Amino acid sequence: MRRSDHDRDIVRGLWAGIVEGIEAGAPAIDRTMRTLVSTPPLGQATAATMAAHTGAPAGGAASGGRLLFDVTGADAEFKRLIRRMVRVGGRGSVHTAFGV
Repeated sequence: MRRSDHDRDIVRGLWAGIVEGIEAGAPAIDRTMRTLVSTPPLGQATAATMAAHTGAPAGGAASGGRLLFDVTGADAEFKRLIRRMVRVGGRGSVHTAFGV
């Protein structure tokens, strides 16, 4: 096995583990979030309404940091991950999956 094939296998396994962990924890996160925040009706999650609910500035980034995923060399796997998140978590809707 060439080194690049080995690295690609490691990245695939890593992404598969991340997806599995996210999906396994989603029900607990959903239960917890329902008790912490009120969510606007579907279609009403604009920047202004989210700012009113969270106290974050409309159009600005919420405080708390930045998360950066470098998927160099794993572009196809990342694309499959996003598609799966939309299909499973968003029930086919990007808006439901990511709230945009």
